[in-house]
This record gives sequence, C-alpha cells and structure tokens, in this order.
Amino acid sequence: MHLVFVTWAILFAFLAIAGAFIVLFVIVCLLEKVHLDDFVPAPGGEALTDSPYFAAMNDAAKRLGFVPAGVLIQSRGSRIYQAQIALWVSPEGDILLQIAGGKTAGVTVKRTILYSVLSTNQILQTQDSASVVDLSGLTDHKLLVHADLDELLSCHRERLASRLEGKRTFAAGTAYSDRQSILRMRAEEMERMGLVKFLNQRQTIYRYTFAGAWLQYQKGLRAQTAEAISQADGNIRRRPGSI
Repeated sequence: MHLVFVTWAILFAFLAIAGAFIVLFVIVCLLEKVHLDDFVPAPGGEALTDSPYFAAMNDAAKRLGFVPAGVLIQSRGSRIYQAQIALWVSPEGDILLQIAGGKTAGVTVKRTILYSVLSTNQILQTQDSASVVDLSGLTDHKLLVHADLDELLSCHRERLASRLEGKRTFAAGTAYSDRQSILRMRAEEMERMGLVKFLNQRQTIYRYTFAGAWLQYQKGLRAQTAEAISQADGNIRRRPGSI
C-alpha cells in the first residue's frame, strides 16, 4: 500500500511539474513581443562578435564559395541584446544563408539557417539548432542538430533537388530585404490564420494569440525536442568552433 502511494505521489509530482512548464511556456509566448525588424545592417558592415562558432561558420561559408551579403546587428535599444547575423548567398543564387552569433538577453546564440523559396511561396529551411517554429504552413523545416555547414548544405541541396517547382534567386545586394520579405510573408499568413496579432500600425511587431501560443508548444517545442532526441546517437557532438 505504501509503495502504491509513493508511486502515485511521484507520478502526480511529475505531471504537476510538466503542467507548470507547459503553462509557463504558453504564458511567455502570449507576453513576448516578436519584432520582424529586430536586426538592422551593421555600421560599416563589420561583425563585432568574437564567437568561435560565428567565426567558424563564416569561414566555412567563404570556403564553400558563398558570396558575403552583409552583417546585421540586433537593435532593441538595450545592451543586453548583442546578437549578430551574417548573410551569405550561394554561388547559384538559390540559397540565402544566415549565420547567427553573439548573445541576446545573456544567452549565447549559435544558429545557422539555410533558406530557399519556391515559386509556390513555400520556404525550404534547414538549420542546426532549434528555434521558434513557423506556424503559417509555408515552411518545410528540417533540423540537423549541431551539424557543420557542409552537412547542412548537403542536406539542403538534396531537399532542394527533390522539388520540381521553380526556385527564387537571391542576390548579395538584396539579401537583407529578401530576409525581411520571408519573415513578413510568414507573419502575415499567421495573422490571417488568427495565430498572431500585430501590435503596431507598420505591422513589424506581433504577439501570439492563445491558439498560436498553444501550437508553438505542440508543433514547436514538442516536435523539435522529439526530432532532436531521434538524432541523438549517444555522442555529444561539438559545435563548429569548439576546441
């Protein structure tokens, strides 16, 4: 009898902790303001972060023949937001590469994303770490946990080759506006679906509705966690730039 009581107590405690985490996650999604223009071109176009990851990924982009397309810095009016993004365009012009480094709100940022946009406005996205998931249905997303740029590019190329639709081309001179158009296209579709609500007239800042926050937990946190676990092989992979 005592063992049964302890078992039920442990189960109840686990469910209570899990429930509290879910509630907290949804509340944070409901309260957080998402900025579409969080990043702006860096003065002089120079990167400031000395992140080994950021340097390693940018060196790999140069080695693979990507064309540099500018550096963006996080612009929130506070020194706690110190993240940066380097943009690159593939030699063929069919991939927009985004490498993020630095820190935001004290949290180290290490994330590389490859984008391609099809003629149907669907977005192919391949990346090396989890992020907020696009709920618009426009993005075909693939997560390769802690992959280097060679692995990411190989995977993205395979995915792109399997699609018969036409591909949008990018150029170094328009990479910033191209990135902005991708983010805006997804945000406007989520707003149409009732998943987010714009907070300003320019429609550059939004919050998730309850439906959007709940889906961000289900399709974002849960799905990406499951995908990351499925890729675990018992070995801890070092991130690019790690010693």
